Amino acid sequence: MNFLIQILMIIIGLGGSFYLFYNKPYLRNNKNDTPSKKKLSIIIPCRNEENNIKLLLNDLLKQTIKPHEIIVVDDNSTDNTLKVAKTFPVKVIAVKDKNAEYLGKSWAVETGSKEASGELLLFLDADVRLQKNALKSLLSLKELDENKVVTVQPYHQTEKFYEQFSLPFNLIQIAANEVCAFHGKPFALYGPLILISAVTYEKIGRHFQVRQSIIEDVSLGIVLKKEGYEFNTYLGNPEISFRMYAEGFKSLFQGWTKNIYFGALKTSFFILFLTFLFITSILGSFTGLVTSTIQGNILELSIFGLFYIIWVVRLICIAKPIGKFKTLSFIFYPVVFLMFTFIFIVSMIKKIFHIPVKWKERIIK
Repeated sequence: MNFLIQILMIIIGLGGSFYLFYNKPYLRNNKNDTPSKKKLSIIIPCRNEENNIKLLLNDLLKQTIKPHEIIVVDDNSTDNTLKVAKTFPVKVIAVKDKNAEYLGKSWAVETGSKEASGELLLFLDADVRLQKNALKSLLSLKELDENKVVTVQPYHQTEKFYEQFSLPFNLIQIAANEVCAFHGKPFALYGPLILISAVTYEKIGRHFQVRQSIIEDVSLGIVLKKEGYEFNTYLGNPEISFRMYAEGFKSLFQGWTKNIYFGALKTSFFILFLTFLFITSILGSFTGLVTSTIQGNILELSIFGLFYIIWVVRLICIAKPIGKFKTLSFIFYPVVFLMFTFIFIVSMIKKIFHIPVKWKERIIK
């Protein structure tokens, strides 16, 4: 009976993955599209991003369409971020006295937006990388004519071994926000890239409305929905990309702990349940394979082994448009998903017992 229940759970979770990852809403570059003529102001909040900011600013200066202005807002960096930014022909603002009401980067974002004069505002994280036609693709989107908001989940570039642990977090984050779901209705924006008209941004109350949220992109999406505004969510593929947590495993651990700590249970119960079955199916195939091997049950070993192979192939298909991950990460997927489980448990313990989390050298309660 236990064997049949386990197989049923694996099949349901596998089927649920086709619902969660049904679409691939790529940001496409059509050479025949006419870009918007509206003035574009780019605002880049950054804290301790000396390595990333120079890469992003170089990308922006190479764009086929030139923005009206680029504003870098340094949020009390303790490294050379401010010094590096000042070597580029952009406007640089140094935030010295942060408003205590604002958590995360909201104060830096709002400070930069108040200095912007463009009709369109593009908020970018410093770790985003842009190919030369990225701005043209964004400004060519028809949604801009309808005064909608556009947000993009960048393609995740990885280099070092520990970065492979971001694989399940990327998948679950996209699943939870219904970006690729069948008839999905995303409720959250993606902070690395948000394109919004200055008028709409002003009407929803700027980042002041989400000043108490550490995951301000999720909260801003909820505010937009509440105020009756629509937004369109895309995948970068990899015209717009980023490399998360390049500083090391400690940064990755703190970053994903923070995201789960503040973002868990924001999605609908149905999607949350499907995501749970998705993870259960993935890990169930592995645990079933281990158990049947120990017991020496050839039939069960064959069945679980088949599901394990199916999940390896399925994960490769799902993750291909989302990021660059090594083949070994899929073959040995239990390792990265067990790390996800560990970080999730740590985050939930911190949340339940009100233990603060640390991010960017700041303690967040």
